[in-house]
Amino acid sequence: VILKVLIQEKEPRWIGFRLGMAYEEQTSYGNKLEFTAQAGHRNLFGTARSVSLSVTPSITYDIEKNKFYDTEYKVYFNFVEPWIGNTRTPGILSASYEQYRPLNSGHFDLFSASFNVKKKWNDYTQLSGALSVDLVNLINDVTIDPEIAATIDINKSKVYSLTFYGKRDNRKNLFTPTRSSYTDLSAGFSYSTGKDNENKTINNSYFTIISSWQRYQPFRPKVFSLKRFNWTLASRLKIGAILEPGKKQAIPINDRFFAGGASSVRGYQEQLLGPALLTDSKGKIVKAAGGKLLYLGNLEVRIPLVWVLMLETFLDSGYVWPEVSSFSPADIKLTTGLGMAVITPLGPVRVDYGYKLIPSDTDPSPDAFHLGIYLAF
Repeated sequence: VILKVLIQEKEPRWIGFRLGMAYEEQTSYGNKLEFTAQAGHRNLFGTARSVSLSVTPSITYDIEKNKFYDTEYKVYFNFVEPWIGNTRTPGILSASYEQYRPLNSGHFDLFSASFNVKKKWNDYTQLSGALSVDLVNLINDVTIDPEIAATIDINKSKVYSLTFYGKRDNRKNLFTPTRSSYTDLSAGFSYSTGKDNENKTINNSYFTIISSWQRYQPFRPKVFSLKRFNWTLASRLKIGAILEPGKKQAIPINDRFFAGGASSVRGYQEQLLGPALLTDSKGKIVKAAGGKLLYLGNLEVRIPLVWVLMLETFLDSGYVWPEVSSFSPADIKLTTGLGMAVITPLGPVRVDYGYKLIPSDTDPSPDAFHLGIYLAF
């Protein structure tokens, strides 16, 4: 038997384009058109090092004023060194510049840089560490829209972070895992400095710890004399905490925990489970404030139907507390529901319906529908 193997190497240089469109109700009150141009090299000077650059200008159409505005401009640079310490440990150096010129807010620039190192010990275990810094430059004295300021924590002109991450993953099929498990742990330290409303310098430091455990096991109940069903029982437990060694202060909102939505606690709209930051005239939550303590618990039975269809039935639980000391088991919310997933070559696409078992007066609705790509966990 003669076996011929043909290997075709891709061109090291590459170029790409992407066009996207979105509607932003609270940030720019209009439709945003994004165009991205990307280019890079996969094998610099034959050393296996790679480099890439992307540029993304955004144009916003203001419906109220019937005008176009150049509201955002983003530049991203990445360099990958595949060998750190003469071992197969890739290091990724990233830098970015983001220019924000929103319609209803002050203008600012955001500079970010990070260095990430990843080490894969075997097929199931990976460790990584990252060092990052963010710098904010205000362009004018106009007040920053709270919706935008919350996203990048505009009051922190400098944020430095050091993060370590490890995971053990023995899932053979990432789309529909069975007979497997996933465990990860992230620990990080952040230090920020900035100005308060009285222009006084404020410093803050805190530790962030996040851990999750997921298991996928056969579930084969027998009903009467029917053949045992070939179902999967999926479970997840996730806990996160932000610990402050000194005086308790405000945590940048992008570092706070949020819950609710298609991949956490179904039955709640995206990120609307926990303390409220903004409510409407009827006292219903519109935007969540996030918190420093997170709990998530999920139990889901996945039932193959016919061809590429899968039925899900689930019980979700979770909550976010504003402070670690605020923890109370009585605050935990429960939801249940059903979902249908279509297994495609690119991954499952699903529609879930969740119903709140412990509703509160601030909930905008007793239930919620969710559209998601991939399974919930």
